[in-house]
Amino acid sequence: MAHTFFYGLKNDIRNVFAFLFTQTDVEVFESYSEFDRELRQFRSMEELEDAFRIGFDRGGSGGAEIFQLWSPSVLPRPAIHKRVIEGYGTRYSIYSPGLIQLYLGGQHNNSTTESDFDHWDKAGYVRRAPDDANVCDWKALSRLSGRIQRQIKRHLAVAKLGSSSILPEAFAALQNGQPLLSGGQLFQADSPSIIHLRSPGTE
Repeated sequence: MAHTFFYGLKNDIRNVFAFLFTQTDVEVFESYSEFDRELRQFRSMEELEDAFRIGFDRGGSGGAEIFQLWSPSVLPRPAIHKRVIEGYGTRYSIYSPGLIQLYLGGQHNNSTTESDFDHWDKAGYVRRAPDDANVCDWKALSRLSGRIQRQIKRHLAVAKLGSSSILPEAFAALQNGQPLLSGGQLFQADSPSIIHLRSPGTE
């Protein structure tokens, strides 16, 4: 699978979605519906913020909110799947080999948890479900994914922790005493593992 991990708070995540909404053909869906509700599509940051506390991680393990990113240049519109869960109700989900997953972390107590942008690559998906693999234009997915990953790593990130990018608001919070949470370990601003790339607002 292709992964890009990053630390971002509310304004950082807004900037990621701004790129998705204005610079790509991506359409944003929640990964799973609420029980007995239709699956929602979000066409703007305002719609997302009406539905979720973007930039906050309730559970503290990353993936507080999970979104599926669909590009019509990558694959046909995926089907919505219905599942009845006894004792809970009906739930809808969206799934296809060419979808991109965005797991949002954010502020949890006094730390920042990691977000994850990921999707299957062709080789991995063929091993998993070869009969479904041809629905996706894997080259188009790779091009789109590369653009989004470059935006996060090269244009938005101001520092990094290992291979994980740190975006400006999360970095400012780090400087003000809010550590980064990775693998159960807290990293403070003076950690030698944190590499400063550039000043916020510069390329």
